[in-house]
Amino acid sequence: MSRRAVLFGSAPVADWSFLFPYLRPGDLISASDGGLSAVERLGLIPDWYVGDNDSGGRPGTLPADLLPSEKDVTDLDMAVTRALREGAQELILCGCTGGREDHHLSAIGQLERLAHAGARGVIVDPWNEIRLLLPGETILPTEPAYHYFGLVPLDRALTDVSIQGAKYPASHVELLRQESLGISNEPLPGQICRITVGGGVGLLIRSQRR
Repeated sequence: MSRRAVLFGSAPVADWSFLFPYLRPGDLISASDGGLSAVERLGLIPDWYVGDNDSGGRPGTLPADLLPSEKDVTDLDMAVTRALREGAQELILCGCTGGREDHHLSAIGQLERLAHAGARGVIVDPWNEIRLLLPGETILPTEPAYHYFGLVPLDRALTDVSIQGAKYPASHVELLRQESLGISNEPLPGQICRITVGGGVGLLIRSQRR
């Protein structure tokens, strides 16, 4: 089983119950600055702290990567670096959305960084799960369950896209970044939903919110 790390950012979250299905015994726990308060609220024991202490975090006696307040990378970026150094091959990023949008989009960029490093990443919040979508076949996860899924190109287009086992199937279509063709699909109950992409990089977003 691959080693996993759960990375907590500082974005505000009122109810952390969405995260429970993702947690496993033995997960490495990382707190980025103000994300330390969420870790403590959940009764988790952080393995390390990363941050510049500008959003409420204080490492105390934790192993810490302390950063200057003026730097060229975000706290989350450095937390990903530390997790990879610790041997994590699967990273759960939370507390990364719902705050500053530039930090949100930068967190999405970390998913591509992880793929280049041979690791996997997923961003989760109370309503959504975001994964990188690469060429080849992807089986839509079933646990935890989400009602909707959407495909969003990061490149100009996702080419030769086929979808099976969904309310709106597709066969060898092109999804353009400036269009919304891949949005608001639904997996069919009891079926395996398969997504095949011939070319391009995008996002696979599962959502509960109508």
